[in-house]
Amino acid sequence: MLLDYVDDQPVILGLLRSRVEVHPATERRTKDAHVLVEAKQTLTLACGESAIELHHDGRVSIRGKHVASISSGPHLVEGSPVRIN
Repeated sequence: MLLDYVDDQPVILGLLRSRVEVHPATERRTKDAHVLVEAKQTLTLACGESAIELHHDGRVSIRGKHVASISSGPHLVEGSPVRIN
C-alpha cells in the first residue's frame, strides 16, 4: 500500500516475520560492561545436559551432572532454610 498514493512513501501493513531468527551455530560476543537479557516467564541458559533457569516468581534452578560453586573470597549461602544433602 502506498501513503497518499505516492510511490516513495510505502506503508507496511503486516509483520515481516514472526520472530527473530538466529542460526544455532552463530556466536555472539560483546565487550559491553553490562548485558541485559529479559523474559516475561522463564529464561533458560542450556548446554547439553546442564541448564540454568530463571523464573518470573524468583525461583532459580541449576541442573547438571556436576555442579561446582567456587569462591576465592567469602562464600555466602543464605536461605530459609538451607538444606544440604
